[in-house]
Amino acid sequence: MDKSLHEKSDLDIARRQESKAYNELEVRIQQAKEQKSQLDSLLEYRNECMEGLTNARETGLTPVHVREYQLLMRHINSVVEVIEHKVNASQDNLDKAQEIWHKKNEHFVKVKESIKKSSITDAEAGIEEIDDPSKEGPIVVKKYYGHKH
Repeated sequence: MDKSLHEKSDLDIARRQESKAYNELEVRIQQAKEQKSQLDSLLEYRNECMEGLTNARETGLTPVHVREYQLLMRHINSVVEVIEHKVNASQDNLDKAQEIWHKKNEHFVKVKESIKKSSITDAEAGIEEIDDPSKEGPIVVKKYYGHKH
C-alpha cells in the first residue's frame, strides 16, 4: 500500500471514530436535556401540590384529605429522588461522551494535520469539519428500527 493510500485509510478510520463519538455525544446531550426537563416538570408539580395543600389547610380540609395530600407528597418526593438520580447519571454519561469525543476529535485533527504536511489536500482526502455539538442549537436524533422476521 503506498503512503497516500495508507494515510487516507488512517484518516478514514479516525474520521469514523470521531463521527461515532460525535453521534454518541449528541444522543447523550438529548438524554440529559430530557431528564432535566422531566425533573423540572416534576419539581414544578410538587410546588403546585405544596401550594394546594397550604391553601387547602387554610380553607379547612378534613384530616382524611390532609392525609391524602401527605401521601401524594411522599410519592412525589420519592419520584423526585429517582429522577434526580437519573439526571446525575445522564450528566455523568454526557461528561464521559464529551471527553471521548474530544479525544477522538483531537486524534482526527492530528491525523489530518499529518496528512496535510504530506501535501494531500482536504478535497483529495475527503475531509470535512465537525464542530462541538455541545455548542450547537437543538439536536434532532433519528432512530431507524429494523424488523425481525
